[in-house]
Amino acid sequence: MQRHWQIVAVQLLLGAGLVGVLLWRVDLSDAQRVFEEASYWWVLAALPLFLVANFIGAVRSSLSLQRMGEVPIAPLFETYLVAFMVNSLVPLRIGDVLRIQVITRRYGLPATGVTSAVFITETLFDGAAFTLLFLWTIAVFGVPGVLLSLAWTLSFVILVGVIVAAVVSRVELQDGWEDRSAVRWLPERLRRIVGRLLPEALQGLNLLTDWRASIRAFLLTLAGWMVQAVMYWTFGQAFGLDLSFADAILVMMTASFIVSAHFVPTSIGIYEGTLTGLLVLLGLSSGEALAYSVGTHLLMIFFGVLAGVVAMWRLKLGAHDLMVMGRRAIEDTEHAIEEAVGIAPGAGAGD
Repeated sequence: MQRHWQIVAVQLLLGAGLVGVLLWRVDLSDAQRVFEEASYWWVLAALPLFLVANFIGAVRSSLSLQRMGEVPIAPLFETYLVAFMVNSLVPLRIGDVLRIQVITRRYGLPATGVTSAVFITETLFDGAAFTLLFLWTIAVFGVPGVLLSLAWTLSFVILVGVIVAAVVSRVELQDGWEDRSAVRWLPERLRRIVGRLLPEALQGLNLLTDWRASIRAFLLTLAGWMVQAVMYWTFGQAFGLDLSFADAILVMMTASFIVSAHFVPTSIGIYEGTLTGLLVLLGLSSGEALAYSVGTHLLMIFFGVLAGVVAMWRLKLGAHDLMVMGRRAIEDTEHAIEEAVGIAPGAGAGD
């Protein structure tokens, strides 16, 4: 536990150092002017869009889970808000792990199936929507060919991923499949694990077997990200900055990636530094870019935590529940690894 807090302290110091470098290199008087002239009516218009985007995500999630069991959209929406709150505060998508824990424990859905739905199916839809938006913004800006090549490469990777997942999702496992497939060559313990988990994992890909439902899920995904782009554009209006909608899409994509993949608590420093650099490239002054980055970060953390706390109250979850579920998720992962390598608790040398 002490080592954990030492790591957190080092991460926070790193983030604070990055913020310090930004403050040293930026015209703070320009940033102050932006805050002083901000229109907070625009802020009030932007924040509800955060809820709309998460609600759309919950509807999309209901499609990916419907073959495993029925989960009402309202609690799915609330788990999305809790996941965003945790993801914005804690690194490495722990919020999504907790979202899986809540869904599986409350509605009896298979944990491996929900995990594959969240981390494979939904990620593929997100990647496809991001790639489409990236190509559109590149077309608008007329950027150098190297970025266009990158965009088409991402498109190809996502397309291959979708095709592979769609093919795998149609696999039907008959009784005794473990003894007739390549799985039979695996060590006994690992074969038992694969035999238990693979059928559940395939359930999480079932959405891809229905092309009509897949199209609906993709359109919902695209709509959710577009709503978030409108939110970031509205933030630009709040701070009196000349952001085009294409600019807002790039900002949204960058901010979303940082929040979901950061390794520093609250992504402090990483968010401000990356977004400030992007906005300067898009034509804002360093002071304006910093004001926008700091302002949107604080607003999203504040509103995200507020919405997450309300959602926890609605779900009858406490901070202790989140800590217990997070610890159980880590323990389950460790136990699966131990089983896979043949050192499960109680396993004898002669087993």
